[in-house]
Amino acid sequence: PTFWRIYKNKSVEKFSWLPYATGLLYAAYWGCYALPFITEHNMLLFTVSVAQAVLELIYLIIFLVYSSPKQRASVAGAIFGVAASVAATIAVAKSAMHKRPERCMFAGLPAAIVTVAMYASPLTVMRLVIKTKSVEYMPFLLSFSIFVNSVAWTIYGVLQLDYFILISEGLGAILGTSQLVLYALY
Repeated sequence: PTFWRIYKNKSVEKFSWLPYATGLLYAAYWGCYALPFITEHNMLLFTVSVAQAVLELIYLIIFLVYSSPKQRASVAGAIFGVAASVAATIAVAKSAMHKRPERCMFAGLPAAIVTVAMYASPLTVMRLVIKTKSVEYMPFLLSFSIFVNSVAWTIYGVLQLDYFILISEGLGAILGTSQLVLYALY
């Protein structure tokens, strides 16, 4: 609905591109981590990450088309930054690290950090909800989606015995649960 509105109004209005850039970084790092030369048996993670990265990139391109020149520079810089950081991670993992556990740690740690940061980003909105005693700025569907996504990936982390996924998504599940509790309270 957000992007349909942007398209119809031919303006990004006051919508922020930052969540989509963060989503692109999240998807790109997990896609990198799931590459066969870094981790084994992660085709599901790779497929989902690539699909999400493509969607996030489409959203960012829509922002590029309908935003101000200053915003365009920021969005383009973010897209370039994500591409460069993931390309560097892949290049270093492929050329400088000869053992799978080293590559796994090198690619998994930034993916886990970005995941926790992404799930922690609504904490500022949660503070506003408590202060104003209103959930106006915390959409229920977004909070619910965060919860469902993190729980699903936590289960995947348990089934795969992948601690990078398990810990980062488990923390995301806790943060998603706290958002839903806060939503129920207010």
